[in-house]
Amino acid sequence: MTLKGEWNNVIFAKPFRGKEFIFVDVKEKPEVPKECETVAKQGNRESRKLWRHVTCALFRNKIDIATDAKIWIEQRQRDEAQKRRKSGKEYHPKLFERNGDNWIFKYSLEGKKKQFSGSFEGKKEL
Repeated sequence: MTLKGEWNNVIFAKPFRGKEFIFVDVKEKPEVPKECETVAKQGNRESRKLWRHVTCALFRNKIDIATDAKIWIEQRQRDEAQKRRKSGKEYHPKLFERNGDNWIFKYSLEGKKKQFSGSFEGKKEL
């Protein structure tokens, strides 16, 4: 099966043998409120805290400032990775486990409310 579309709009699916259909129309789904700690309570490497300067600059349409902040974050990450390699330290992230060349999220989504249960039922063929 192949998928195409936009994460914030309509996503189409096409089985290898079959007609393309609307897999999900995100705009028809209710928005799910985000559940996360405030930035003040987050660790320094948590996404919202780590990228807050980039986000703030983008909201203010300060593209140069956002770019500089992004470059700084990414360069710091590269420098830290190089330092770990040189010292022989292995990277152990808090929420992911290495599986070969991939990183797998440690906590299953089982037990969470299934927002898209029955996604294939009532599919709209094109």
